[in-house]
Amino acid sequence: MHINPVTVVFIISFILKMLGFNLPSFIQEPLYKFGSALSYLAMVYLGMMLVGVNIKNIFKDKMTYLFVPLKCFVIPFVLGVGLALTGLFSPMAVGVITIVFAASPMISMTVFYKEYGLDYVFGNAVTFVCILLNILTIPAMYWVVSSVMKIL
Repeated sequence: MHINPVTVVFIISFILKMLGFNLPSFIQEPLYKFGSALSYLAMVYLGMMLVGVNIKNIFKDKMTYLFVPLKCFVIPFVLGVGLALTGLFSPMAVGVITIVFAASPMISMTVFYKEYGLDYVFGNAVTFVCILLNILTIPAMYWVVSSVMKIL
């Protein structure tokens, strides 16, 4: 089993934050500024990646038909409703988490696929489809989860 360093850092950070640990401001401020710059770099990388997508081959791989609905609909719905049912999160937090998980895999897919020896062309294609669908799926999933929360 391969362990992704980003996942390890996320888990450690999540645990430390839940335990009430905060970084000193002299460390937190440079990390914040570095993180702010990364989103712009990610957009440049994403644009470069999407330019290379062969649109004719996007739906040739049957995994696309499995992965795209899971990523854009099923995972955000199950996670959003599940978090709402726990009662541990405010409606705003549930909405934000739903939006984050409804968003496309962005640049992580290509790196993930390449790192584990998978078809990164497929990763690009799935990312491309998810990004196009996100125009509709992100607001739709937010609305669906919000509506379910109101019913509950």
